[in-house]
Amino acid sequence: RPFKCLFEGCGRTYITIAHFKRHVDKMVHPQPDPPPQ
Repeated sequence: RPFKCLFEGCGRTYITIAHFKRHVDKMVHPQPDPPPQ
């Protein structure tokens, strides 16, 4: 069944483990946004 992403400001439903892991990776390895092309 669908569930919401637990990270505030995300609000996506039907998240996958990979989606959740992306949040965790961002917290562990914070990176600046890539410059616009």
